Amino acid sequence: MRKEYGKLVKQTLSDRLKQLHPTIVRLRLNLIRGDVAYSIPTSSPHISGYLVLVQDHHGRDQFTIEIGWSAMSRFPDLPMRPSGRASSERVEFQEEEFICRLRSVWSVKDYWWGQDDPGGSRNGFATIFEEMKYRQEDGLNWQMRAAKHAADAVDEFNRFGIAYLDEFFASRQVCRA
Repeated sequence: MRKEYGKLVKQTLSDRLKQLHPTIVRLRLNLIRGDVAYSIPTSSPHISGYLVLVQDHHGRDQFTIEIGWSAMSRFPDLPMRPSGRASSERVEFQEEEFICRLRSVWSVKDYWWGQDDPGGSRNGFATIFEEMKYRQEDGLNWQMRAAKHAADAVDEFNRFGIAYLDEFFASRQVCRA
C-alpha cells in the first residue's frame, strides 16, 4: 500500500472508531509492515477484544480487517494471523487467543477493501509503469476512495464485528467496558 494511502486509511479508521466507540484504544505495537492494532477493553482485566488493520504488503492500495481476542492479558501471541475462521457453531470461543478476518464472521469470501478499485490491484496492468501512469492520472480520487473504504470497514465492524465479539465476551461472562 502506498504510504500516503495507508496514512489516510489509518487516520480515517482511527477517527471513526473513536467517534463510535470511545473506549477502543489504538495500541503501540510493532506489527508486521505497518499493520495497526486496536484494543477493545472488557470488564475483565484479562480478556480483551482486538481489531487489526492489515495493509496490503505487496504495494496495492487495499487493506483488510481482522478481529479477535485474548484471554491472557496480552495481544494474541499466535503463530500466524489470521489464526482461523469464524464458525457458525462458534467452536473458536473455546480458544484463549484467536484472530480471524472480519468478513469470515458472515461470509466465506475473503475481502480486501480497495481490491475492486481501478488500479487497486496490479492484475489489470501489464507493467508497473502502466500502474504509475494510472495513479498520476487518477489525481485525488484515490483519497476519496481510501476514506470511503475506511469508513465502510468501520461500519462493517460496527455491524458484524462488535456483535461477534460481544457474543464471545458473553460466553466468558464479561462485557465491553
